Amino acid sequence: SRMQSKLAYETSLSTPVIGLISGKNNKKNWILAGRLYERLALLITDMGLNSSIMGAAVETEITSNKLKIFINSSDSPLLFFRLGKQNKKAFFSPRHMVQNRIAK
Repeated sequence: SRMQSKLAYETSLSTPVIGLISGKNNKKNWILAGRLYERLALLITDMGLNSSIMGAAVETEITSNKLKIFINSSDSPLLFFRLGKQNKKAFFSPRHMVQNRIAK
């Protein structure tokens, strides 16, 4: 939606690093973009940084077209993300073993 696009834009203004993965707009490339981001996210986290996908930037046609013009490419923006150091400590989210959560 336009509201999500506006929020993504405003958030990106205060973000130290913006990342964009682009390619031909097809299912295979969407999957490859997701896999690449997952690898990057693991490396980013290992370096003590945080990342966040900003989906509205590539899912909204208006914003996606603006990004395409901005990067001066015939490829489509597939994944837009930001990274930086979080000021607040992240909320602890416990992980549970699957076998302990399955009803028998």
